[in-house]
Amino acid sequence: MVHPFPGDGLYPFLDEFAGAQTNGQSTVMAMLECYEPSLVAWRILSRAADAFMIVDDQNAVGAMKRLASPGDGNPAVVAGESGGVGLAGLLKVAADSTLRGQIGLGPDARVFLINTEGATDPGVY
Repeated sequence: MVHPFPGDGLYPFLDEFAGAQTNGQSTVMAMLECYEPSLVAWRILSRAADAFMIVDDQNAVGAMKRLASPGDGNPAVVAGESGGVGLAGLLKVAADSTLRGQIGLGPDARVFLINTEGATDPGVY
């Protein structure tokens, strides 16, 4: 799972989930801001996810733009900053041999990314 930084996602609650509100930092990944996590959602996500990581605004915007102009004849994908954050996380892991090893991302790995958002800010897109 990928979370925004700066900003508040579930990441601050990973070590000890208390259900408290966070400090309200903002991020361009507004659809991922989570000021008060759902206990019901946390029970599911904490068991279903194998890894959690944070991605900064710059990498999220970069991934969004890469999806819009992928090159090599690949089709463009319309995604907002929150929609592109999955690719941003994958690129971050793929560039780091330690992270690749920790999650088992090898040459035969299959990756499934979910784009949760269209282009919400055409000026940035």
